[in-house]
Amino acid sequence: LPMKWLRDHDCLLGRGLDLGCGRGDDALDLNMSRWDPHWFPEMPYGTFDFTTCIYVLNVLPPPDREALILINTM
Repeated sequence: LPMKWLRDHDCLLGRGLDLGCGRGDDALDLNMSRWDPHWFPEMPYGTFDFTTCIYVLNVLPPPDREALILINTM
């Protein structure tokens, strides 16, 4: 549902990366690159206009959460 909401409100414009995508169904449906440590361990190459972390940040401890956010703003 979060990805559907983002799509329906035109928030997914440009090249996107679904970080922590699980099996990657949302990313595949929305033509986004995907990365997941278990299912897609090789990080996609290039730059992205946006990154989604649906159901990822809430399960990380605060230091890891902050590091992930900082990495994606560089």
